[in-house]
Amino acid sequence: MSVEGSAHGSGVADADRSSSVDAEATALRRLYQRERAARKEAEDILERKSRELYELNETLERRVLERTSQLDATNSSLQAEAKTRQAAQAQLWDSEERFRSVVNNMFEGIL
Repeated sequence: MSVEGSAHGSGVADADRSSSVDAEATALRRLYQRERAARKEAEDILERKSRELYELNETLERRVLERTSQLDATNSSLQAEAKTRQAAQAQLWDSEERFRSVVNNMFEGIL
């Protein structure tokens, strides 16, 4: 093989190698772009879900506070009702005791 043929053959190999490197670089750029787009999409989803979670947490905390307030009001109402019933029960016992006393004393006067 002559020097010229050898140089020409080397040039073809260099061109093939260069073309292969270019193709590989293009493939890597595309892969990088896809990965970058996927990462951006994942970050967007994460941000949206974080915002949704924050809003749900705020809603839940508001509902807990509302329900706690309702339970406090109901508890206060039930305590007041219990006191009223206890007072009524005490009055009833006093009244029954007076009635028994009257009935018992009435028979003593008759006998």
